[in-house]
Amino acid sequence: MSLLIVLIQFFVYSNSADALDEYGSLIYKNLPAATEADAGVIQTTDAFMNAGRFQRAISILKKNENLYRDQHMFLAVLICTYATWNAGALIRTCDEWFAHGGSSDKSFNSIVYEFQALGYVRQQDYKSAVDAFNKSIQIDARERVIKSRTAVEGEIVKQDAARKDDEKSVIAKTPYSRIDMPLRSILDLNLWQQADLPAIETLLEEGFANSSASTKALVSQAEQLEDIGQFEKARDVYRKASTSKDFNAIMWNQYGLCSLTVLKNAKEEDTSLAASLDTEEKIRQAICTPFEKAVTMNDSDWRLWSNFGLAEYLIRESKTGWKSRESHISWKDAFEKALSSHETPVAQRLAIEHVFAMERGMEALQKFYSK
Repeated sequence: MSLLIVLIQFFVYSNSADALDEYGSLIYKNLPAATEADAGVIQTTDAFMNAGRFQRAISILKKNENLYRDQHMFLAVLICTYATWNAGALIRTCDEWFAHGGSSDKSFNSIVYEFQALGYVRQQDYKSAVDAFNKSIQIDARERVIKSRTAVEGEIVKQDAARKDDEKSVIAKTPYSRIDMPLRSILDLNLWQQADLPAIETLLEEGFANSSASTKALVSQAEQLEDIGQFEKARDVYRKASTSKDFNAIMWNQYGLCSLTVLKNAKEEDTSLAASLDTEEKIRQAICTPFEKAVTMNDSDWRLWSNFGLAEYLIRESKTGWKSRESHISWKDAFEKALSSHETPVAQRLAIEHVFAMERGMEALQKFYSK
């Protein structure tokens, strides 16, 4: 198999459908097409979603004045907020929709309440989840929502019984321990199977304190190009800026995320990209080197380790057949570094645990079928 075919098969998350359409088809089949005026924003959002850059997609969408009037945009915000594993933010985002008047399309309001219930489920606040499911059902009694509510009600019964049997059965967890996955609604399960590990953005203002004016200007230019979907041009600007001595860990992280976005949105007909990545080592350098440089410069920032783990995970041996050199840190080691930090938020811990859980499942299946 040619390296071009391997590259395309591996990096392209979705050539046949946009990320938002792919997710959206699982949620709301009556979603209207994006308006022509908003098509550019949606296209850029799709590119960020393809690369797991959900935080960046949210920031782009929330700057748009049509957000609370456009179902397409708001569904993208819901999906991206879900994908960051931040249950509290998901609940608040749903409240914001209704604070702005909701939609004249009542069935879409039902979807928003379902997402809010999903946030409460993740918080294991099952009674609030049932309330949100009830609001969704009152508008549109969909089978998926009814079944999800029934499952959550069953969990409440089990928890109440456990408390009566043994008050000590409810064990408080520290935010730094391994975290059990909460009960999942049907919508949660559907999305969970599709979601990538979220990449973590680093605010560039953090890295500007000791940078020269010329470096600041180049990095700011690259960020602006990304905001309008010009990712390859942005990557070229980052590459130029990276030759500066004051190009720091925060900037290397953003450079890595930009490179990841270019690769994850590659098209099969993009022969120039394939030509520039015509060896295994060039592919590794394009994805992992920026993050590797970031953690070398600052090995205490969990965000850098999480993104380094994501980059290594994308080219792990089990997916590509390429053997990683022993000198490289494995994706598991990088993720463990991220988990070892007391600053790593619960949301990202859950996301990383998702990756480990998926891998354990794959290993179990491989072991079972190899017998």
